[in-house]
Amino acid sequence: MTTPPGLQGPLSLPGALPGPGLCGACVHRRVVVSGRGSRFFLCRRARVSSLFPKYPPLPVVRCGGFEQGDPEGGETDPGDEGGEG
Repeated sequence: MTTPPGLQGPLSLPGALPGPGLCGACVHRRVVVSGRGSRFFLCRRARVSSLFPKYPPLPVVRCGGFEQGDPEGGETDPGDEGGEG
């Protein structure tokens, strides 16, 4: 599997990260929780650039759009993602 061009960038971490990888600490993430309790990491960079997938395959270990945020403070939305697109 090749990495999409939007996910290649100067930042990469050695070894695989547990869980969502870089998305877990990125300011551009939004956690969407389904009605069944599944959690999905939405990349808000996808709204402005098609280089970033809306829901990237996890874990993300390399991303040119990563910006450090609070790993505990990501927005969480219950329900589906019907409002964006």
